[in-house]
This record gives sequence, structure tokens and C-alpha cells, in this order.
Amino acid sequence: QWLLGRGRIFERDESGRPTVAVGVNINITATKNAAEKTRLLLRELNHRVKNTLAMLQSLARQTLNRTADPAEFMEAFSGRLRAISEAHTLLSDREWSGINLVDLITRQVEPYAIYDAGQMVLVGEDIVLPPDHALGLGIALHELATNAAKHGAFSVAEGQVRISWEIEQGLDGSRVIIHWIEAG
Repeated sequence: QWLLGRGRIFERDESGRPTVAVGVNINITATKNAAEKTRLLLRELNHRVKNTLAMLQSLARQTLNRTADPAEFMEAFSGRLRAISEAHTLLSDREWSGINLVDLITRQVEPYAIYDAGQMVLVGEDIVLPPDHALGLGIALHELATNAAKHGAFSVAEGQVRISWEIEQGLDGSRVIIHWIEAG
């Protein structure tokens, strides 16, 4: 518990020692805890911003290496920025505690199923992904979805993308195996 003590001396004896004093102690534990939480969140935010900037720099470099036309670069890079932005929005809505896999897939892929939302089929038990995994997977899903929209299943009305996943237990913890299968 954190206490803030305030007091005042009203009378002293001949030698200057206090004889009458009034004071109060106020419990400031909640305020201290809130300040600590804010400090931790700011530190986490700084870490996330640095990681995101490094990721953006890498994405810009990769996009620039694959596109010669400035308009094509802007379109590809803008899409990748939107993918990161969508993942960030999901994370901030959940105070950076993680993102449900189904939410991430839906947010990143469903907009590319332009003929019908039924073009996307999800199969698997929903899990929560840690923030760093969610950001990287969000970009990968965006890339797969844009490719499907340009050249694959989302480019035709009868096309369908089936995204399934399973959790595999291993010695170093669990991992998720995702299958992206296009048909039609």
C-alpha cells in the first residue's frame, strides 16, 4: 500500500518540540498503480513503434526491389501499410494482449472476396496470437489475398479460398500450421 501523509504542527513547547499536530494519511495505491501501468504501456508502445518502423523500412525496401513503376510501388506499398494498420487496430482495441486468429484472417482476407463473402471458408479452432506473430501473419495473409484477387480464386465469382489451421504441440511449445487452398 502507498500512503501520502500530510500534517501541520499547531503548537510547540518551550524547547520547540511539537505538542499539537494534525495530519492525514491518504491511500494513493490506486494512483501509484495507474502511473506504473502507464509507464509500462509507454515502454511497450516505444518497443512496438520501433519494431513497426523497422518492419516498414523492410517492406519498403522489398516492395521497391520488386517494382520498377512508381504507381505500382505505391499501390503495393499502400496495401501492405493497410495490412499493418488493420493488425495494429485490432491489437490496440485489445490493449496489445493479442488477436484472435479468426478476427485477423477475416480483417485481412475478406475484403478481397469481392464477389461473395462465401468465397472465404475458415476451418479451425480460434486461438489468440501474440502481437508480434499477428503483425507478421497479417502481412502474409494480405499478400496471399491480393495474389488471389489478381490471379487466383478471388479473381473469379466461382473461386473459393479455404483457410484451415491446426495447432501442433512440440518440445518448444505449440505452433499453428495454416493451410491456404484455392479452388475454382
